[in-house]
Parts: sequence; structure tokens; C-alpha cells
Amino acid sequence: MNHSIPALTEKEYFIKQLTFIDDNYQDLNSLYLSSTPLKERKKDFLSNYVSEVEKYITLCNQAPAEPLCEKY
Repeated sequence: MNHSIPALTEKEYFIKQLTFIDDNYQDLNSLYLSSTPLKERKKDFLSNYVSEVEKYITLCNQAPAEPLCEKY
């Protein structure tokens, strides 16, 4: 049986990622802090990451939507 799953555009992919981060922010931040050595930690890592992804989504709005990859 071959079920075709529609491919996500880059914008859709990153929006889903931001939604996941928003829904799980506390757990993800705790995991980051507990698994990253003190010297390697970046201040406000998740907030900075979210900001960068939001900037990228803005760029995606200016380009034609193309699927990242096909899944079969």
C-alpha cells in the first residue's frame, strides 16, 4: 500500500516547528539547560532560535512555496 503524504513547504515546516517549541517551551528549555555544559550554553538560546526562524519565515513569504521533499 502506497499512501502519499503531502510534502510541507519550508514555511509550513518551520511554522510547525515554532508551534512545537511554543507548546513545549519549558520542557525544551529544561532539557537544553540540563544537557548543555555551562561553558557552552548560549543565553536565551530558544528565544534566539525562535527569532531566527521567524525571520526565515518572513523570507519564505517573499519566495514561491516549494515542497521540502516528497514522502511516500
